[in-house]
Amino acid sequence: MVITIIYRLHPSAQRVPEWVQRIQSECGNVQISQGVPLLEDLKRSTVALGLFSGALTVAAACGVPTFLLWEDGWFYTPDLECYEEVFVDRTEAAGQITAAVVWRQHYTLWQTRSICASEQYYRGRKECSFEGVFS
Repeated sequence: MVITIIYRLHPSAQRVPEWVQRIQSECGNVQISQGVPLLEDLKRSTVALGLFSGALTVAAACGVPTFLLWEDGWFYTPDLECYEEVFVDRTEAAGQITAAVVWRQHYTLWQTRSICASEQYYRGRKECSFEGVFS
């Protein structure tokens, strides 16, 4: 099975991190997303993985199974507490993502968890503007 990884730069990033460049040179299947609307990246994504990114909350709300990396002692923002069901330890991330890609039931479970977390995250907000995301 060949898996293509899409690495989306943070909007304030000036360059691709060295560790991503190393993976890209070793694996050859890492695409660097620059200047592409988030929705375009989400359309071609099977899953989303990352750390405390607004792009992850959008991915989850769009129904992309989302994995938020987490380890005890890491920085934490209380607004992401509702995503507890999609937090995954970095040592378990590869196994969980592989299971989601291989088994439909696991994919559906993680997708449902992601959507439910997003419903909680965006509940009570008068407006959720995705204008910058989808344009």
